[in-house]
Amino acid sequence: MEEAGTSLAELVRAAARRRPEAPAVVAAEQRLTWAELDATVDRAAAGFAGRGLAPATGWRSSCPTGSPGCAPPSARCAPDWSSCR
Repeated sequence: MEEAGTSLAELVRAAARRRPEAPAVVAAEQRLTWAELDATVDRAAAGFAGRGLAPATGWRSSCPTGSPGCAPPSARCAPDWSSCR
């Protein structure tokens, strides 16, 4: 069992170390191994960092206007999601 407070990225990396060639994501005819998913997460993190989003920086994806709990794509949110600007 993983320790509470472990990030999703850390869980993916641990699974990739244990079973790199095992299927991690299967959707229709597409499959990603744990190693491929780990590399994909790393690329996404690098893309976020290149746009000024660092670890522990809160953000939300955009949602249809007026959706409850959604912030505009430009919003900067507190890490605990308590507020967005």
